Amino acid sequence: MVAPVAAARAEGPVVVDFPPAFRAQQLAEMRSHLAALQGITAALARKDYGAASRIARRRLTAAAMSPQERRESRRYMPKRMLVMGMAMHRDAERFALAAQDATVTGDRSSALRALSRVEARCVACHAVFRYRGR
Repeated sequence: MVAPVAAARAEGPVVVDFPPAFRAQQLAEMRSHLAALQGITAALARKDYGAASRIARRRLTAAAMSPQERRESRRYMPKRMLVMGMAMHRDAERFALAAQDATVTGDRSSALRALSRVEARCVACHAVFRYRGR
């Protein structure tokens, strides 16, 4: 997943100017995503694949978004940012499935590869987009 990250960096940064309330919501959501990634990593380290899957589903997938979050994202985000974000949410669902499979197989390699794709989506988006200064 290195190629999309490198391509995103070559094109960035794009400055986005969100309304203050939406900006604050997005920053809080990204902090929550980071905390979820840490929780997932900790769960994988202790081989609790079910917990890793649950964290991803509850905090990183599109299903975790409220209808209001979906509406506001479509309203305020540049199309490319929205596409990149939804790709991350889809990859999070793929990770959740791979982690769930690991509960049966005991093999976490597929889950780790899937988690790496989720993280690469985050890195690529952050390489492209910047919020206008406070």
